[in-house]
Amino acid sequence: MYQNINEASWGEQQLISEIRTFLENKRYLIVIDDIWDKSVWENIKYALIENGYGSRVITTTRVLYVSLQAGGVYRLKPLSVVDSRKLFYQRIYEMENKSPPNQLVEVSERILKRCGGVPLAILAIGSLLSSEKGTTHTHEYWSKVYKSISLGLDNNHDDVKNMRRILSVSYSGLPPHLKTCLLHIGLYPEDYEIETEQQIRKWVGEGFVKKEQGKSLYEVGGNYLDELINKSLVQPVKFENANKMCSCRIHDMVRDLIISLSNEENFLTTIGGP
Repeated sequence: MYQNINEASWGEQQLISEIRTFLENKRYLIVIDDIWDKSVWENIKYALIENGYGSRVITTTRVLYVSLQAGGVYRLKPLSVVDSRKLFYQRIYEMENKSPPNQLVEVSERILKRCGGVPLAILAIGSLLSSEKGTTHTHEYWSKVYKSISLGLDNNHDDVKNMRRILSVSYSGLPPHLKTCLLHIGLYPEDYEIETEQQIRKWVGEGFVKKEQGKSLYEVGGNYLDELINKSLVQPVKFENANKMCSCRIHDMVRDLIISLSNEENFLTTIGGP
């Protein structure tokens, strides 16, 4: 009955009615992932019938006030200070148990505090800082990055706002050709597994890839993708032959950022999609 539900032209009320009818005499476990807005949960809960069969509903969200509307809250713990440092320095120095020189310890701790134990934030900033790890201006650059990720933020521990700011700084640090390629990936739906070969050819076809002596445009486009992965803005998914990546995806928070930036820059507009 519900095989073609995604193609059905049901209105919201009919969809709620159909779901309630379907669940009426069933014991069910439903997982609803990544709710961002209170109004979305308000609509969803009307479809979840209480039938006395011991059913359960699990929701996930990054927004605390949304989770409070759904019932009992379990808050995932961030990385500990020790694990945050380990991940941060491993991303910068590409080896375990490596610590920064004394003049960088204080600014490193301030940056880590702003990251709040969130792995994506730590990886994104660590990737950004790794490009300046061995220059004479390292402390100046790291201090500048810290000021950038703190700009406009207070100390109320709003993880979503902090994460958005950190990703914005990471995006701003990209050269123009990588910004364009990253924005282009915003055309895919959330959690979509992107075929790397197809994506590189799309970049080439759109004219985003610059010629480099001794390399094909496809090779240069592959290097662009590798750079975005090294910046922790694109995530590898599948590999073949041990080290050849065949698919990738972007984190949903990265996708939200680049869709917003695409709209602001009139680069790409998404209509009616998730």
